[in-house]
Amino acid sequence: MHSYLLNERIDKVITYKDIAEKGKGIKEAETEYVEKIHSTVNGLMYSYVQNLQLQETSWRDLNGREYPYAFITKEKGSFTPIDPFSLRVDMRDGVSFQLATVTDDDPRDYRSVAVTVTVAIVSGTVKITVGGHKEQSFYLTDSGDKYLPVCNFIKDAVIMRLNSIQVGMTEENEKY
Repeated sequence: MHSYLLNERIDKVITYKDIAEKGKGIKEAETEYVEKIHSTVNGLMYSYVQNLQLQETSWRDLNGREYPYAFITKEKGSFTPIDPFSLRVDMRDGVSFQLATVTDDDPRDYRSVAVTVTVAIVSGTVKITVGGHKEQSFYLTDSGDKYLPVCNFIKDAVIMRLNSIQVGMTEENEKY
C-alpha cells in the first residue's frame, strides 16, 4: 500500500490573497515595462526630430494633408504615422516598428526611407536595435544625450539606403 503522506503539514497555506497579490505585482511590473518602452520610443522620436535640425516639422501633400518629416509606422512605405504610445509591446521582446524619414517632400511624388527599430529591456537596461545597411544595438545610459548615437546611426542608415538606389545600369549589372 502506498503512503501519500497525507499527514505531512505544509508550513504555509497559500490563499487567494497570496495569489492575487502575486498577480498584482506582475501586472504592476508589466505596466512599468510598457511605460518604459513607450517613453523610450517617444524620447527617441523627439531626439531624432531635433537631431534632423528641420526648419519645419511637417509638410503638406497636393491635397493639403499634413505629414511629419519623421514618423513611426508599422510597415515600410506607409505614410500613416502611429503614436509611440499606441505601439503594442511584447512582454519579452519589447516593440518593433518602422521609423520613416521623408526624403522627398514633393507634394506630387513624396518618398521616405524606413529603418526597423526594436526597443527592449535586457537585464534592466534599455536596448535599441536599428536595422539598416547593417544592424546595430545600443544600450542606453542616463548620461548626456543618450539617443545621439542611435540618431546618428539612423541617419547613416537612411543615407546608405539612398546610396543603394540605382538609376540605370552599370556595366557590372547590364543584362543581355
